[in-house]
Amino acid sequence: SGGSTISLLLRNGCMSAADGTPCDPPNRWAKVAGQYEETIASQRIQFYLHAPHVDSGKMDRYYERVNSIVIVARDPFDRFVSAFLTHHPQNIDMLRSRSRVARLRAE
Repeated sequence: SGGSTISLLLRNGCMSAADGTPCDPPNRWAKVAGQYEETIASQRIQFYLHAPHVDSGKMDRYYERVNSIVIVARDPFDRFVSAFLTHHPQNIDMLRSRSRVARLRAE
């Protein structure tokens, strides 16, 4: 999804960075195909908030540290299609099947 890719492009894009734990590895952006150097945004953005941070009940603590916000807005129809395909029973069955095969190979 868009948020996942953006979080990889950020030095502090992991969930733990909001609580002060550095991301490992710090050059997360290098995992993105075609990304050869760290962006200015990555150097400046201090932490990344996502849905689990909202559920944590710590948002007031995070807001105290915010001086600017970047919001990712996806096309609503594309988002709907993505969610539908991710949760479609045939896709879930395939993922379960792949996991089962991987488990059997590991044994």
